[in-house]
Amino acid sequence: MGAVGVALDAGIQYVTGPFDNIHFGITLKNIGPTMTMSGDGLSFKAYFYPNSSLQWTVIQRADQFELPTQLSIAAAYDWHFAEEQRITFAGNFISNSFTKDQYVLGAEYSWREWFLVRCGYVFESGLFKGILDDNCMNLNKGLHAGASVQVPISKSEDAPVLAVDYAFRNTYSYKGTHSIGVRLIF
Repeated sequence: MGAVGVALDAGIQYVTGPFDNIHFGITLKNIGPTMTMSGDGLSFKAYFYPNSSLQWTVIQRADQFELPTQLSIAAAYDWHFAEEQRITFAGNFISNSFTKDQYVLGAEYSWREWFLVRCGYVFESGLFKGILDDNCMNLNKGLHAGASVQVPISKSEDAPVLAVDYAFRNTYSYKGTHSIGVRLIF
């Protein structure tokens, strides 16, 4: 079975403040037409009646479905409190089309933009009741954390930066999600 479709993601970010330290952003994801599954997985052979050798092919009809559209509205403030050090405070509202809305609060500490540590908390209504509760709709919950090391490849001012990122996202099951990434920033 398979489905073919197209979706549009769009967003905008606005940066302002005396030191470009106030950030606002909005994104809209998965905007697209209704889709339908098709393929050989929708048909199977069945016997006409029990203990019979007569078979027929049954073809199931697939219902249409929509992509999970998501609207995200965020704001952040960078506080530069010492030379080459900053703390960023951020908040995010996420409106999901098929699950509950989420509220995210987070903070990031940066030293020389070389070493960064971040943490966040995801909240939704009914969060503390557990995965078996009918009110639980999203897999990710609670405290999240991460760190990055970003080092210039050479001493040149325009040198590319090599970054290694680690992130942990707490989940209702499977004891969380760990992610490791490597980036090259030009």
